[in-house]
Amino acid sequence: MISKDQISIRSKSEISIDYKKAFDSSDHYIKTGVKEYVKFLICKEIREKGYYKDFQEYFQKFTQQVNDTSLINYFKKVFFDINSPSIKNGSMLDHNMQIITWTDLVENNGDSLIYIDFWASWCFPCREAMPDLEKLSNKFKNKPIKILRKKYTY
Repeated sequence: MISKDQISIRSKSEISIDYKKAFDSSDHYIKTGVKEYVKFLICKEIREKGYYKDFQEYFQKFTQQVNDTSLINYFKKVFFDINSPSIKNGSMLDHNMQIITWTDLVENNGDSLIYIDFWASWCFPCREAMPDLEKLSNKFKNKPIKILRKKYTY
């Protein structure tokens, strides 16, 4: 099902699969009725491994190549519906480099309003806004408002 050119062995305990190549070549290797489900599983792995940009591209390919609407609707519900558990319970790293979910974030901050600033060092408007955000943070430091800064890296 997965060819040798789609697998790389980095060490004795770590094997890496190129899911994009696997998806693109699945028509060549799989000729039976399970092809749509295999594409579904590969596309799901692309998303769950954190390849978000690739997932958008491969979800488009998936919707063009697959006729099973239940598989397509699964992706729409789980990965694109703002009320889905996978989005509600998404996670990020906190300032101590520990994984924290959105639910944890809300529960840990009680009734406080939470303002999250996503920024990147390469983003000029982000850097330009930092002094104002610092003033805002100081202004509300004794109020039930939490201002969190999350640096975007790629």
